[in-house]
Amino acid sequence: MADLDESTPGSKIGTRVLGETAGLLRCDSARLAAQAMAAMAAQARRELILLTPDLEPPLYDQPGFLEAVRRLAIERAAHRPVRVLLIDAEAAVRRSLRLVELARRLSSSLQIASVPEELAEQCDAYLLVDDDGYCLRRRSAMSSWLIDFADVAGVRALRAEFERIWEQADTPLELRRLHI
Repeated sequence: MADLDESTPGSKIGTRVLGETAGLLRCDSARLAAQAMAAMAAQARRELILLTPDLEPPLYDQPGFLEAVRRLAIERAAHRPVRVLLIDAEAAVRRSLRLVELARRLSSSLQIASVPEELAEQCDAYLLVDDDGYCLRRRSAMSSWLIDFADVAGVRALRAEFERIWEQADTPLELRRLHI
């Protein structure tokens, strides 16, 4: 595992290719993690899955990430391409984040649901892109992200967890009000 920082040769996010550039990176910088997420999301071809406490603005309320989500949601609209699980939906809605506004406009292809309260304490935060890449922040290490652009097995395990939670999730009241 390599540490991702400004001076690490060979770890430049812009050179990583989803599904091809394997190698786990550890990142302690929110700014670099946001760059990695935007770069990974921009390469999405089929699906983007996100589990987050509250759509953390430094990570997900960024132009590059939002444009990648918008593009995927429009291009793959018939296939439910973007799904988001929120641990604290009220906080995300209260801040009127741009991803929430995008979900209002593209509600059939960008779905947001709430993690059931009884599962919230157990959740890690992560972004999964296609069957290939992930950005993961374990709940036990809240300032450090693990990033891999090509780890099918890692994505498969996280996707199974996401699907288990998604089956129990519900659209938050705060978001239902937005659709009225």
